[in-house]
Amino acid sequence: MNVYIGMTVFAVLFSALANIKEHRKKDKKYTVDLKLVAWYVSELILILVASIRYDVGQDYMYTYVPYFNGVLWGSPNENIEFGFFLLNKLVQLFTQDYAGIFILCSVIFFHYVYKAIREQSPMPTLSIFLLVSTTYYFVFLNAMRQMLVVAIFFYSIKFIKTRNLKKFLMYMLIASTIHTSALILIPLYFLYGLTLRPLKAVIITAIALGIKPLVTKLVLILLNFTKYSYYVDSRFDTNEMGYIVLAINICIIVFALIYYKRAKNVEDEKELKNYSFYCILQLLSTIIAWYNNAIPLLNRVRWGTGISIIILIPLIIKRERNPKLRLLYIFLIVLLYSAYSIYTIGVNNANSVLPYMTIFQRS
Repeated sequence: MNVYIGMTVFAVLFSALANIKEHRKKDKKYTVDLKLVAWYVSELILILVASIRYDVGQDYMYTYVPYFNGVLWGSPNENIEFGFFLLNKLVQLFTQDYAGIFILCSVIFFHYVYKAIREQSPMPTLSIFLLVSTTYYFVFLNAMRQMLVVAIFFYSIKFIKTRNLKKFLMYMLIASTIHTSALILIPLYFLYGLTLRPLKAVIITAIALGIKPLVTKLVLILLNFTKYSYYVDSRFDTNEMGYIVLAINICIIVFALIYYKRAKNVEDEKELKNYSFYCILQLLSTIIAWYNNAIPLLNRVRWGTGISIIILIPLIIKRERNPKLRLLYIFLIVLLYSAYSIYTIGVNNANSVLPYMTIFQRS
């Protein structure tokens, strides 16, 4: 756990250095953007820890190493999408060491996540902290293929906000060749521009909970006609609610709706649309978390909508005008999410990321 704590501290530190406001004019003698260098160092730290891991994450030896070797020997698992096959073949042009696929996927994941944070977050340093402390970093260490899709969607939110359907579809269709879950995220494009006032959120939640039995039966029937049918009544169908995740999602959406304000001019309206979209994603995450005990592996669907929380929380805090109250919010967020991640990873070893070992420890 010490590796992850140290990694987080240094990644946050370099991110903070990259986002320090300068009050003096830049010296034209220096051509290197030191703030940009610090930003990339922050990214590199997270990439490095994820890249050189060995047998970290439940699917490391169960899925990714066997698949890489299968591609190498000409007998890959046909159930895995063609785009991921191509990524493995690309790695094998340079090395036959399966460590290469983990390096490449780590670079892709953090490239898109860091670009999304830099472009969309009003508080990038807090977002970097949340990337780790919300445990999305550790989810990537396990469900690497699906989290590549999540990262691409996260980056592509900017095309949703600029209403660029062609680019959004292009990115999501490419992502679907890595994991078909990308197709589920495409309809989210059409939710942008909808308002989500507190009363509307309560009504939507009540309806979603009321029709839960019907939706559950329908989804389970549809699953039987897909390649995911074996998940029903399997060890993945645990009927566990996940009360901590549900409670966190409820708190965040309530917190977000408290700071929902009506637009007063054109600029406010644009900002409110962006804020409302992140609130919609969070509401969906909350409803999915509530359904999680009834539909197997539904939590994986929540990853796509849920990662937006690392942008939403800074957006909420920025809407508070009192500087002292903003600092209090940041302190509480850091405290609570630190406790959550230590409990989830350090105590429960979620995603099987402990003990941390590197490829240099391979026997």
